[in-house]
Amino acid sequence: MKQTRKIAEILDVEEIYDIIEQGTTMPVRGRLNSGMNVVIKYMQNPYGQQVLVNEWIGSNIADFIGLTIPEYGICFFSESVIEHTNYNEEIDKRNAGFAFYTKAYSKTIPVIPTGILSEVSNHEIEKLILFDYIVSTLVLKNNQDIYDLLCSVIGYSEEGLRQCAYEIKAQLTDEILEEIKSNIPNIWI
Repeated sequence: MKQTRKIAEILDVEEIYDIIEQGTTMPVRGRLNSGMNVVIKYMQNPYGQQVLVNEWIGSNIADFIGLTIPEYGICFFSESVIEHTNYNEEIDKRNAGFAFYTKAYSKTIPVIPTGILSEVSNHEIEKLILFDYIVSTLVLKNNQDIYDLLCSVIGYSEEGLRQCAYEIKAQLTDEILEEIKSNIPNIWI
């Protein structure tokens, strides 16, 4: 039986060096005490702690179904790190606490059909479509043209992908989902 990711260690944010202007949650770029450069979503973002819960659950589900995703986890964003940044107007001490991070990459692929199709294998595209279907059917409905193109390229019908998604959902038992939820920091809930 597949296992979900456990929180092995909560790393400390060592430095914040940029605010990401794109994105509604106003994430920041920083470095953890492990030396890893990361994108951090903090507690008092414009959409609140629900974003952190969604990121944790979504990342765990993506990991569980075998989708290639950046390293992720929970980090601690201290008041002293916030005090020593140049972004005190945007981020203040209320943002201290447990945060969600993903490893930052200098080059990324745009989430448009031509970008994905030129860089990602058909198998990964299939997993991406399935993940979107599992997490929210609204994502599929709101981006129908993109998914139709991706399905035609990988040679799957919407019905075929729907069947695969049901099979994966069957693996995502209540026990697995409870295990994922049990690792969410209480302060986020």
